[in-house]
Amino acid sequence: MEAVNQEETQKQQQVFALIGVVLAILAFSMAVTSPWLQDALNPSTATIEDVVVEKALTIKEKLAAGLKGEDYKSIQGEDYSHWSDHLPLIAIVIGTFAIICGVVAFLRKEDSKMSGMAIALGASAIVAQYIIMAVAAILFLYLLYIIIGQGGLPF
Repeated sequence: MEAVNQEETQKQQQVFALIGVVLAILAFSMAVTSPWLQDALNPSTATIEDVVVEKALTIKEKLAAGLKGEDYKSIQGEDYSHWSDHLPLIAIVIGTFAIICGVVAFLRKEDSKMSGMAIALGASAIVAQYIIMAVAAILFLYLLYIIIGQGGLPF
């Protein structure tokens, strides 16, 4: 009877570690799949070439306005923001909560393997999200360099 009660209390004491692991798995899967989830939930109508050309023209207009000493004012209307545009931020926040749950579980002397896994997966989700953002920024700059370098835009 006493062994059953001891097992019961041990299972109840691993609440933070279990929550941390579940949140960490959710955050990591969201971080890794966020580009595809964003496309599936909110498909973009513009092609990447259109977006790059539009951004390059905006940069050109901002530079021209700055050289003239004027403030740049966009002519376009407000963009509609879909909730799926915030998936990377949501993945980072969930990863942070997983790390916090893992640390609390470790401090409460819960199962060290589970708390360590929550911390590691939560941190991996955050790192994976930033790596995806960095790769996207590098690709954008590379495409911009190609367009400007080949005379695609008159400066």
